[in-house]
Amino acid sequence: MCGIVVLFLAHCTILELDAKRQAITAIERAGGRLFTFSVKEAAVFKSAKRCERFDAPLAQVQRDKTFAADFGSADPKKPCCTLTTEIGGAGQALGVRAYEVEGVEVILTELKRTSGDTVTARWQYCNGGKQPVEFKQEGCVGMGCTYTLAEGVELLDGATRMKHGVVRVEGRQAIAERYTGDKLRVGPNQLLKTWARFPAPPESSTKITVVIPGASEPFEDVPIAK
Repeated sequence: MCGIVVLFLAHCTILELDAKRQAITAIERAGGRLFTFSVKEAAVFKSAKRCERFDAPLAQVQRDKTFAADFGSADPKKPCCTLTTEIGGAGQALGVRAYEVEGVEVILTELKRTSGDTVTARWQYCNGGKQPVEFKQEGCVGMGCTYTLAEGVELLDGATRMKHGVVRVEGRQAIAERYTGDKLRVGPNQLLKTWARFPAPPESSTKITVVIPGASEPFEDVPIAK
């Protein structure tokens, strides 16, 4: 009787390319776990693109073992790569969501209590599509306008039923990463990182929901780090 081997493929996205080590850092989208791997052939490594999606049988792979994947010019039927960390050994994101523009993903990387009774959120947009994404020019205050990507972001505290928008200086300018108009975009195969500060919920609230405009769904019950 013949046995049938079923490979369960993890859906991943390339985040960083290290040409010196011919290595790739990627994220397993379902669990937000980051990992790194080396690529055997230089031509295969050069064909890989940041924010490119690929599948790999990660459940069957251990550190220092080879595996096959389907990014770039790699043959998905032949081992191309060697895992150099455990899955999650290169970091842990708080969630991955599809963005409203096809091929783009929103990755929530941090939610942490910070000084001034605030919570700082960090997230990034990874563009695996073919077209640049232009963001709305929002958050301009005064002369020499700069903009943020946080104007519509909200933290929802289910425990207190409170909604928190970005913290503002004297009720006007948001405390967040700021961009000139020409930088308010993310091109194909580029990654744009950003951050913003929000009023901190009570210490009794250890988890919160993060709503980022354009994301396919909220990041629910995200733990708040200290």
